[in-house]
Amino acid sequence: MRVWTLADGKNVNEHRGHTAAILGVGFDPGGQPWSAAADATLRTWNPADSSQASAWNMPAAPRALVPSADTNLLLAVGADGVVRSHDRRSGAVVKNFVGPAGAAHAIAISADGARAATLETAGERGLLRIWDVAEGKFVEAIELPAAVAAVPGPAGKIVRVGKEGRVVV
Repeated sequence: MRVWTLADGKNVNEHRGHTAAILGVGFDPGGQPWSAAADATLRTWNPADSSQASAWNMPAAPRALVPSADTNLLLAVGADGVVRSHDRRSGAVVKNFVGPAGAAHAIAISADGARAATLETAGERGLLRIWDVAEGKFVEAIELPAAVAAVPGPAGKIVRVGKEGRVVV
């Protein structure tokens, strides 16, 4: 994984460790970078020197990940279609979410950490599944037209980005 500066596109860091394609990258709310790969590992990195801070194996290669706002949990949807919450420090699975498994390619969490959403797309249709994070249970499914990304928004609303390039609330 490489890090560049936005101002001039200069490569400033290179993080090595994964043995397969990196599928997702991000930062936790505290600013620590993480990466997840097809080798079913998640790694966190020390931003100052690019050294690996931690690494752990996941039950399945992650398609998408998102840290909770309090930084205690990391939610992941695996290639096996199962949504899981992981302890952010140890990587241990806290919960396997109970509900329909699917081919989700995106996951998001609400600002209060109470709900998560996974997005599946097929052709011109999208299916947004809403999950209760504390219980690890499926709440509801919402069909969306032409969705490429969707997240739970404020006041129980859904923010959707469509294939037509519009943002819809």
